[in-house]
Amino acid sequence: MHMTPAPFVEPTPRRIRVRLGDELVAASTCAQLLVQYGPGGLPTYYLPHEDVYPDALVDETIGPDGQRTWAVRAGHKRAEAAAWTHENPTGTMSTLAGHVTFSWRQLEWYEEDERVVIHARDPYKRVDTLRSSRRVQVLVADELVVDSIRPLLLFETSLPTRY
Repeated sequence: MHMTPAPFVEPTPRRIRVRLGDELVAASTCAQLLVQYGPGGLPTYYLPHEDVYPDALVDETIGPDGQRTWAVRAGHKRAEAAAWTHENPTGTMSTLAGHVTFSWRQLEWYEEDERVVIHARDPYKRVDTLRSSRRVQVLVADELVVDSIRPLLLFETSLPTRY
């Protein structure tokens, strides 16, 4: 039986930036990388609260567990419940106190100048991209938007294959 490794946190040497539309909402060279897999989530970055741009976090709510959540605003754009703190920044997660993370679906993330999609890269896992002759089709609302017999397959340890 495959055991999911316990989550852990460590500093990252990468410059991490987060955008909403065309505007930065956070930028840091002091981010913390939370490496986690399974139902609890995927690897993500937490940035020091002071590295979030002024007025980017609005309409704060505090849950019964003390977790803080915000809408994110930049220019005329707004993303609801798109930033939050860790629900329990104690013990092995204590370095996440005073840090905030953002939605990977609603905002754009960058490591240095490269866009990162879905989750932060785990520096301890292997990543392979392979050419394939499999037929890959993508449907959106029952409409075929991609039909390829030359896809690239992305294999990352512990994650589903992406095409």
